[in-house]
Amino acid sequence: MKHWTAIAIIAIIAGILSQCGSPGRQPMQIGPYAPEQFNALGREQQIMTCAGCHPAQYANEQLGPHAHSYRALEDLDAYQAHPDYHLGFYAEFVGRSRDVQCMGCHAPEDLFSAFYSEHLTAPDSLIASWHEAKPKLPIPRTKGQHTGVDCLTCHYDGHQVITSDGFTPSPGIRPEQSCSPRPSAFFASDYSCFSCHSVSFEGRPAPPGLASLSSDDRPPSCISCHQQYDANGKGTHYFYWKLDPANRPKPPHLAEFFAPCTAIRKADSVEVRWMNSLMPHPMSRAPEWFLDIALTDSTGTELARQRAYINRKEEHDRTVRKTFGRNVLPGTFGFDPVTGDTLTVTFPLQRGWAAKGLHVNTEAYSKSQYWHHDSIGVRQAGHRMEVK
Repeated sequence: MKHWTAIAIIAIIAGILSQCGSPGRQPMQIGPYAPEQFNALGREQQIMTCAGCHPAQYANEQLGPHAHSYRALEDLDAYQAHPDYHLGFYAEFVGRSRDVQCMGCHAPEDLFSAFYSEHLTAPDSLIASWHEAKPKLPIPRTKGQHTGVDCLTCHYDGHQVITSDGFTPSPGIRPEQSCSPRPSAFFASDYSCFSCHSVSFEGRPAPPGLASLSSDDRPPSCISCHQQYDANGKGTHYFYWKLDPANRPKPPHLAEFFAPCTAIRKADSVEVRWMNSLMPHPMSRAPEWFLDIALTDSTGTELARQRAYINRKEEHDRTVRKTFGRNVLPGTFGFDPVTGDTLTVTFPLQRGWAAKGLHVNTEAYSKSQYWHHDSIGVRQAGHRMEVK
């Protein structure tokens, strides 16, 4: 009996040692899996493997925009079936381009195993290719698309987990329990966002006030504004977006973006001004914000209301003519925060309005595409300002 017990113990120890292995001889472990075992799993099984050790990060990711990227295309399909949708030529274009172009950002192959491979030693070539009008798009993946932009999209190279530069493993973690992350300075930079958000890199100097948002001497990065951080300053894997849940209020630097700069009473009018004083990059061409600006008296009674649009329709229309020919997308030409200086809305004064006690109430809404109906706008922020 003791003989067989000893053999069993030896077999167990040998099994453990064979899993740990020595560097360069045995494959690195991905959780309890070797890479070839992990790669054989379905996409959802792989993601749930990550979630097993990182439940909080997984929960945050599921609430944010990246996990909804594939669903966004499904929402577009549903909107195209709406009776009020009359852009047949656009629907046809999306149908042709969905698997070739759209899916490259909405459900891409893992970026470190495909998109970044030729840029890892020279990351500036990414931005250079865009400025030369030769942008390389991420490759659409053909399996497991419903998980959208998921953990593996940014954290896996087909063999090892990719993490931020300066990563150190947690003490007490045995090799067979670890996914053996590989630190990458490239991952920690804004280049990680460039692959799908390249339009935002077209160039615009950062407003001077934005420097105060940086926690050190380095200029703020994409994630310093767009990612949520915990009390210890560590990223939570939640990214703010237009569909933030009610328990995820936007931080002041994002909510205040929509606040008017001034509301001044002149001899015959009230002039409300808004300008882009926070966003250090262009907005993408297709999205749109609109501001519902209401003038109220001291009792809160609404005296007048106007709607102002913020978009890049003029530039985008020029671009889509290459695809749609004479078909021009509908929508309202709005204020371009990239090339514009100040958005000005004027309310002519009416007889009987009180000389004092006027306020401006602003509600900001966003839409994914400016040619969609305003009724699908999602509220972003609200502000109240006294007229000086």
